[in-house]
Amino acid sequence: MKKFVYKITYILGILISINVLTYFASKNSGWVESVYSQNIYLKIGSFLSNIFGILPFSFTEFLIIAALISIIATSYVLIRNFSVTNFLNYLLNFLSILTTLVFLFWCLWGINNFRMPVESSLPFEKNKYTVDDLEKACEILLEKAIYLREHLDEDINGVATVNEGYMEILRRSSESYDKISEMYDIIPSAGKIRPKPMILSKFMSGLNYTGMYNPYTGETNINIDEPIFNIPFTVCHEIAHLKGFPKENEANFISFLVCTNSDDMFFQYSGYLSGLLYSANALYRESPDAYFKLRSTYSEGINRDLTYSTEYWDKHQGLAAKIGESNNNVFLKFTNQPEGTKSYGLVVDLIISYLLGN
Repeated sequence: MKKFVYKITYILGILISINVLTYFASKNSGWVESVYSQNIYLKIGSFLSNIFGILPFSFTEFLIIAALISIIATSYVLIRNFSVTNFLNYLLNFLSILTTLVFLFWCLWGINNFRMPVESSLPFEKNKYTVDDLEKACEILLEKAIYLREHLDEDINGVATVNEGYMEILRRSSESYDKISEMYDIIPSAGKIRPKPMILSKFMSGLNYTGMYNPYTGETNINIDEPIFNIPFTVCHEIAHLKGFPKENEANFISFLVCTNSDDMFFQYSGYLSGLLYSANALYRESPDAYFKLRSTYSEGINRDLTYSTEYWDKHQGLAAKIGESNNNVFLKFTNQPEGTKSYGLVVDLIISYLLGN
């Protein structure tokens, strides 16, 4: 009985600590920004990234597999030796581990969710856009994407590719970050980042995930099975999470900035194409006629890329994808992103303000 009381007391103590920590952070965004995000967290993220970056493989994948095996083995033992006492003991052990991991999540990274909006530190104002603004931004993005697409290599299917492969993309991501950090102080340089290609990439696609940042190891894990012209944007998005920007719209915008300002044309194309897709989707919701007019001006190369991407993701739609998206939606809402998975598309406000304000 004493063990049960101790474990329950521990769990309640951790839950109270989590609530106190998140409540304080939610009321003190300035402190979070200046003390935690720009100082404490950068040291934490850099330390973890350097330590686990030594490994040539994704330690995150190892942890996921180990956790699944542990859950299966524990469930088997519990069923074989079932009793109310054993069940309560295993349940309290599980809750103790879970609450500890949640507490560490907030301490190691999650508090960044309460930092100041990224646009407060950028040299332009984020404004509500009109349909005309949206059309202009889409035209700019499309013009850039068409020009860049004409200068890229193609694979046997006529789809944009880079001959060096995905490993070269992962390597170049650091160089692109170093350039953008010189332009905007709020965005830290890449440092010794080693983005990890995931062995379970096909499984990730099945869950509708393109990447994953692990705050416990500081690893940026990349789905390398997705269309290769999307990988630069994905890598830079996950690195933005590593650099302390957990909100999906902000990570998307930082990825857009990094890619489009890169010296690498493949990165530029990935950035402009991704920005175009988000903006064009917004245009479709606001004015379908304007969207179809814009859509008719896409180049053949861009159309081939988009067709390939659509067919790729259509092949991976199913129950697993719905579960993956649902889990991501819950996670985002839990971490102070009330729009859930819709928050990815909120990047359009920032892209338009950037394009039309410069």
